[in-house]
Amino acid sequence: MIISFEEDFNYLKNIKLDKIDDDQIKIYSNKIDKMGNILNTCLDYEIIKRLQKNYYFKSVEILEKLFPKKKICTITQNFL
Repeated sequence: MIISFEEDFNYLKNIKLDKIDDDQIKIYSNKIDKMGNILNTCLDYEIIKRLQKNYYFKSVEILEKLFPKKKICTITQNFL
């Protein structure tokens, strides 16, 4: 199944997050650790894998252009 950029964007745009008061902060964390374990709080496992596979290296490329003096740590995708 091929998922387009537009479908990924629409999925992310339509995520329903918890309602909080104006004076509160809610932090959502979706991570893939070095062993390939996915630790998430609001996104589906398959979505996290797809986003990492399709956009991770492009996002690192953008960050390196924005902040050329910073060392951007990259990981491989072999575990997905």
